[in-house]
Amino acid sequence: MKLYIPPPDLLRYWWKTRKHFQQPLEVAACAGPELQRFRLEGDLPCSNGFGVFFTACDSIYFELYASNYVESIAASGGRQSVHLHIYDSSDAQLARARALGHRHGVAVTATRDSVQAGSLYSAYYFAAGRFVLMPELLRASRSPVVCTDIDVLVRRSFDASVAALLSHDVSLHLRPESSLPWRKVLASTVIGMPTDAAHAYFGCVASTLAEILAAPLSHHVDQIILYLAYRQYRSMGATAARFATMQKCMVDWDFEEASLVWNAKGPQRKDAYWAAARAAGLEQSGVAQR
Repeated sequence: MKLYIPPPDLLRYWWKTRKHFQQPLEVAACAGPELQRFRLEGDLPCSNGFGVFFTACDSIYFELYASNYVESIAASGGRQSVHLHIYDSSDAQLARARALGHRHGVAVTATRDSVQAGSLYSAYYFAAGRFVLMPELLRASRSPVVCTDIDVLVRRSFDASVAALLSHDVSLHLRPESSLPWRKVLASTVIGMPTDAAHAYFGCVASTLAEILAAPLSHHVDQIILYLAYRQYRSMGATAARFATMQKCMVDWDFEEASLVWNAKGPQRKDAYWAAARAAGLEQSGVAQR
């Protein structure tokens, strides 16, 4: 069997973040000055005991997927609200994001950040940025936050699932069978509860990611950091944070009929996503793929 050797820059991320999570928890969880770059502009969600769906994307993915995302949540019958964060959006695009709520009958809030990242904006940045913002969503909403990719379709109500997870702080889809640390957690759906332990866990994730995102990226780093934080908290015992293992039906990449979410993660699943959108009669099901 050929040994997999990660690229040098990914090895550097692994070592840097590994050292970070060996620090005392009080230090690792602090929101350092790097987080000041991520000041939000716009409206944050109000408290909702049933939860808030939260996603983040650039302006291109907003045009492609935001309408389907909001409409699928509304059609699922759940009582969650929606928060959209658009990294490089205009005032007009933020207004259109809020208008999606009126059109589809669900409460929608929207923000952008003030990062002047320029060339730092990339697919890797867009994937990880939502976890930098997760502590602020938990703080502002005082509600369970269901943090997802934007290219998912919510097919069934999350009400019962959120209620069942209230006795936990953080819910992750774990993949212990993987030997690669950046694949041991699937980041497409992550759930945080409005608890002190969840605030500390996501604060730990956010401060580390904010530091890493200050430099250009060539690989995804969100799943590595989620896993390292999980590993540290588990090593501290159940009193540090209560973790739930999220079932595949909440992150489903095989588009099984009984699943709560269909996840189009990866380019090979985009055809299935658009076919499912058309079958569901979603408003934006005819948008050309890019």
